[in-house]
Amino acid sequence: MADSTTPDAAAGRCDPARFETFAAGHPFTLYAAAREKEPVALFEHEGWRYRYHVLTRYADIDSVSRDTDNFTSTHGFRLPHLEEGCQPPSEIAETISSTFMGSDPPKHGITRKVLQPHFMPSMLRQIDEEVQGAVDGLIDRLRDRESIEFVSEFAAIVPIFTLMRLLGAPEGDAEKIYDWTNRLVGANDPEYNSEPAQSAAAFMEVFNYGTALLEERETSPSGDLLSAVAMLPKSDSREEMARRGLFTTLLAAGNETTRNSLTGAIIGLTKFPDQKQALIDDPSLIPNAVREIVRYVSPVFQMMRFAKRDVEVGGRKIAEGEAVVMLYGAANRDPAMFEDPDRLDVRRANANRHLGFGVGVHRCIGAPVATLQLEKMIAALLTNFPMIKAASEPDYLRSNFVSGIKRLDVRLR
Repeated sequence: MADSTTPDAAAGRCDPARFETFAAGHPFTLYAAAREKEPVALFEHEGWRYRYHVLTRYADIDSVSRDTDNFTSTHGFRLPHLEEGCQPPSEIAETISSTFMGSDPPKHGITRKVLQPHFMPSMLRQIDEEVQGAVDGLIDRLRDRESIEFVSEFAAIVPIFTLMRLLGAPEGDAEKIYDWTNRLVGANDPEYNSEPAQSAAAFMEVFNYGTALLEERETSPSGDLLSAVAMLPKSDSREEMARRGLFTTLLAAGNETTRNSLTGAIIGLTKFPDQKQALIDDPSLIPNAVREIVRYVSPVFQMMRFAKRDVEVGGRKIAEGEAVVMLYGAANRDPAMFEDPDRLDVRRANANRHLGFGVGVHRCIGAPVATLQLEKMIAALLTNFPMIKAASEPDYLRSNFVSGIKRLDVRLR
């Protein structure tokens, strides 16, 4: 919950540039107040080069996400935070923003078309048995355990395995990649990076690691996702930068969303034990339950777009050059779209309308792989540990971008 003593919070205004807004994960009560009082809320800060409007209604966020005629991702796709000295060096920021996450059609579609085959049903069928084997092996190692630290001992392991399988990264690099993902996503968390220089070093390590692997794939392609990235053009420095940034984006986003959705699932099923029992009694509900869990958890806090021209959103004028910030957790708990939105309901009829993976041209390209993993991991956990439940409060990542959980104690029996 956001710090209710701040002037913005007291007024029902939700400023995603402040770390304290997300100190305890999504501030759902604050979202509801903002949605009621000022669903399109303007913020401006001294020294910033733009003003931004924060959106909390499902309809507005869905509309902006799909509207590439009036909104662009090329000037930044996520809202930075207020604290001085926490921004990454310009080279890092430019490299990350040069990827397809920071591009518009038609350029966005060119990159996506190259990557898309690696996330299609035919590819999922190829990795299905391997993912299941990884899940089964992990379950076997936990059979005699009473409790575990869920994130490091379960939630993060299969996503790292799957990511490495898709990328074609060397098997012996799993521990290194796990450390990098924590440091990349936790760039502003002092547990992972006590000062900006440490975060910058992590990004540069990953850039260099990815560049070396891409150079290998250029001469010896192997049909994996990295080989596809290596096929992207690099006729100028901007395109070469985009390739390096894309590898880093895939590395971080490729496991963090799945890890946090699964951890959030355990929290949700602990809060709503009747829903856990429904899945145990009828495992055929698990595919829809995964959609509902992504809605309920909302693993990403926000994304941002800039207005290409003067435009209206939710009855408010957005001037050319101003930004709009889309709060996905607010959209996914909007009662205008989801009945009784704060309840986890594994039978929810419109769970597939969630925005947890985004929507429109920028919808998460890895959503099918994340869904596959979540279905298998939830099924295995409930089959083998039907008494599973959260045994501690979650320890949240310090971030205004990702709803990350660093630790959660879980009882298995």
